Amino acid sequence: MTNSPTIIIVEDDWSVRTLLSKYLRAQGYKIHVAEDGIEGLRLIKSILPDLLIVDYRLPGMNGLTIVKMLRSDISVKNIPVIMLTVLDRKSIINKAAELGIFAFIIKPFRIRQLLDTVKSVFAKEG
Repeated sequence: MTNSPTIIIVEDDWSVRTLLSKYLRAQGYKIHVAEDGIEGLRLIKSILPDLLIVDYRLPGMNGLTIVKMLRSDISVKNIPVIMLTVLDRKSIINKAAELGIFAFIIKPFRIRQLLDTVKSVFAKEG
């Protein structure tokens, strides 16, 4: 992949974070990880990734709060976001949609589903 896109994964579950990193790196993406919301926000603002994959439930601040903060900052407001969660609540999904989240993936998920979603983000941008 020429000019490999950069993806930040903000996920507190070590096994999910490791799995996503492994498979996305194998697809040629540059990966950075954070394990809580505060670290994730700092990383996003310093790296300016091409895509953010963020868990809803995180220590420090939840994924929706991170996205809400990003949307109010001109330098990072257009970063596409894929949100992961074990919670299948309509209210969370609606809030995610209001914030312009590209995709909302319920855990557990198949890695192929996530890889296809990531590819569709970059296909839409290209």
